[in-house]
Amino acid sequence: MTNRYDRFADEAFPSELEAFAFCAMVDTIRKAQGRDDPAAFEPGSPQRAQAEIDLIRDTLRMMGIDPDGSDLS
Repeated sequence: MTNRYDRFADEAFPSELEAFAFCAMVDTIRKAQGRDDPAAFEPGSPQRAQAEIDLIRDTLRMMGIDPDGSDLS
């Protein structure tokens, strides 16, 4: 049974909120470090491609995966 204080009985938060919070955390940390936001560059430009690669690598690191390590298959 769910009451007004326990809106999500089966899980702490819906996975959509967890994903949103994770993305917001990655974006906030990257901004604090002065890293480039891919959206700041023209689509298709080499600068945007590099910023997207950096974003993916940072996201992997936040997940505990070393993008330069041998743990990637």
